[in-house]
Amino acid sequence: MEKVPVFLIPISIFLLMVSQLLFIPIVVFIYLFLISIKSFRNNFSIEDIFFITFILASLFSVLFAKNKTSALGGCLILLIYYMIFSVGKNLWFDNKVVFLSSFVGVVVLSVSSLIFYLLPNLSFNIKVGNLNLIEVPSASNFSYDSIVRSPSITPNPVIFSSSVLYMLPVIIVGTFSLYDNQSTLKKVILLIVAIILFGISSFTSNSRSIIVLGPMSVFLSLILMKKYREIGISVLVFFIAIGLILGFSGSFDRIKSIFDDTDHSSFLNRIDAYKMGFEIFLRNWYFGVGLINFKEYVPYYYGSYIHNLYLSVLVETGIVGIIPFLALLIVALTKSFKNLKHSSNQFIVGYLVSILVFLAHGLIDNTLYVVALGSIFWLFLGTSISRNMSKASNP
Repeated sequence: MEKVPVFLIPISIFLLMVSQLLFIPIVVFIYLFLISIKSFRNNFSIEDIFFITFILASLFSVLFAKNKTSALGGCLILLIYYMIFSVGKNLWFDNKVVFLSSFVGVVVLSVSSLIFYLLPNLSFNIKVGNLNLIEVPSASNFSYDSIVRSPSITPNPVIFSSSVLYMLPVIIVGTFSLYDNQSTLKKVILLIVAIILFGISSFTSNSRSIIVLGPMSVFLSLILMKKYREIGISVLVFFIAIGLILGFSGSFDRIKSIFDDTDHSSFLNRIDAYKMGFEIFLRNWYFGVGLINFKEYVPYYYGSYIHNLYLSVLVETGIVGIIPFLALLIVALTKSFKNLKHSSNQFIVGYLVSILVFLAHGLIDNTLYVVALGSIFWLFLGTSISRNMSKASNP
């Protein structure tokens, strides 16, 4: 397999994490896809067929979309995702570089989040004409009943907290893989640092998802790596971190808002949106209503998409879209677990747990439409099933 120029990886991963200047990593991945065409031809397999079928089904659903521009835009995003998936699957990545990029990115995001949390009216943007290249709104834009929600240096707190959530397993696994021969104390300190970063991100973003799924990502990573001794200290530190987070009234009120029917993002309102989604599906069950077209059928306050990845795909691409989509996930996950079983490279654990956390998050939200986060998911999914990963050993 061809090697990827090292400097392209940290730049691309960092920009995906902050969801700014996205045209740079997209151009990078298109370039990498083009130079990997030979490998692509040699490694074309069943998951590629399912992915292409899913894209074709989404394209066909455009014919039934009220807003064809949005639907076509969604198809273009899927095409970009496929190229990123192929790059992860067909090219060789230096796992150490991915780990360091993720760690530095989470540190920068966490430190920046504290700044925007303490200065909730702070904001900035960089424009070229009418085009916003970089935009960081103030934290006050996302406040809920005086609860501050820091966007860090991303466009909103959801992207910030999700970036940390998806990168946390890679950081945990990288810590043990790269420092496996170091003292236990050193590894425990690095593990505690990772959990502290999680605590900062949870507190400043006031994200309900990261508080629930963050511990899952760490525990699952340690279990799959068979680092049973470290689970105890992780449980202790997590309880302390979450206790401190919930000890602040703002964070606790944010948790309680799950059951507040006046909050458009509450679980109760999401249930109503799910019901509407099923009703729309039953009227358009075969081909769906077109990507990013749920918003054309519901009142504005329900949001522009269904807060459920799988229901979104079902409603917007119908039966012909959901079948290849689920088949793609099942085949890819099967190969990922097969790689995990036979590979001596523990980094696959980080990629696999990140994928599982993304899919679990998809039960209550849909970050697939956030291009930066979706790109991270497909890159890690492709990497987790690559033959390079199955043969590689730990650094």
